[in-house]
Amino acid sequence: MLIWNATELDGRREHADTLINLTERLETWYNTLPDELRLTANMPPSLYDLHVQFHCIMMALHERTYAQMFGTFGGRIVQVEHLTSIESKTLEKYLRLKALKNCYDGATLIRTFRETYGLKCVSFILLNHSVLGVFVCLNDMHANPDLRFERAAAHAGPVQDTIAALEEFFRISLATSLRWTLSHGLAATAYHTATEELHVRLPESVNTMVKIMGGIAWRSSDLGKLRSIRYPNWSMPHVNASNRVEEFGMNVMLKKWEDAGVRQPGATGNGPNTAEGSPVAE
Repeated sequence: MLIWNATELDGRREHADTLINLTERLETWYNTLPDELRLTANMPPSLYDLHVQFHCIMMALHERTYAQMFGTFGGRIVQVEHLTSIESKTLEKYLRLKALKNCYDGATLIRTFRETYGLKCVSFILLNHSVLGVFVCLNDMHANPDLRFERAAAHAGPVQDTIAALEEFFRISLATSLRWTLSHGLAATAYHTATEELHVRLPESVNTMVKIMGGIAWRSSDLGKLRSIRYPNWSMPHVNASNRVEEFGMNVMLKKWEDAGVRQPGATGNGPNTAEGSPVAE
């Protein structure tokens, strides 16, 4: 409830204190899990879900709070008790580090799962973390346009950079897009958000995956199926003054892009996404 009802708090100091207290409690719970639930590479897929879900919750908590307090609509929080300049900078760094750490930790788990079990038994928990993780990565790329484009395949072990995490997350979308229309719609949302809204350049590895997904038939009826799913877009608040992420849900954004004539990722033919530098043009 904290991340959705920030305006009910008395100010940034109370918001920060509540967040830090909750973070400490959640981390204590996670770090004191019984031995049979501890993280190992060969643990069953259901335990991967437990650990990935923890990192997804932590990532959402800190990413959303960062946007609320330091994004374009941060001033909407009632600031009865202001933070000092040093406190504000410290908190801003803390939120970004926590969001990215849990983003990378989740990507590491997904990489380990992929190397252990392959991608034929991916659960919705892994997909959910991947989708939120994509938005966190895109937000980091938007804020830091000079990030190096390094292939995740060139690295072993823990994921420690945004581009490597982004690749792992898109692999999940690709692996599940044949089974779930939702995966296809979420991948399209992430791609269009990057190219049409944030104007960030995606690495070639991700563009290749987008091309493959673009080869999967997208029917006009598919959009109708997804219109009832109000999956929030976690990047739009960074380029829009609204505090309501539900205003930018997958159903709303896909309809917006469809009405604007924006083609689905990887579609062939002339259109807005066939410009030089897009996956289609390449």
